[in-house]
Amino acid sequence: MDEQLTLAEIFDIADQVGRNARDFYEEATTLFAHHSNLFLDMVTLEDDFARALDRLKQVYLKGKKSSVVADDSLRKSVSGLHVLASADPARIFHDRIRKDEIIQISMKIEKDVLKYFSGLKSFTADDDVKKILQLILEAKARQIRTLASWL
Repeated sequence: MDEQLTLAEIFDIADQVGRNARDFYEEATTLFAHHSNLFLDMVTLEDDFARALDRLKQVYLKGKKSSVVADDSLRKSVSGLHVLASADPARIFHDRIRKDEIIQISMKIEKDVLKYFSGLKSFTADDDVKKILQLILEAKARQIRTLASWL
């Protein structure tokens, strides 16, 4: 493996994935007003994920210099594959959608996020990066369990 993702890059990617999801659900609140409370709850889940990520960053990046990569093409190419990048809620949900359908779709999205972060493990040999990826996977698995409890 010639190129490897760094800890800072993993955090950047995780931040972007979280922002994508938050923006997606926030837009859905305006498009589907009759389910806005449900979508706001999903925004809250993404905010919780962002706070957990910030706590991890404080622990793992504390005192470390930000590594500048001369060729950041790997991070950029991986970043382009973000789940929900440029997603449009109007294409995924419809006007007559039921609450349970929204939750099931959201669970599928979170499972896609799990697969995405699991796949990032093949882009690093660093133990700290793998540990952070595992913690991210656990946080996303908790979101899936929370969504399942709403059914």
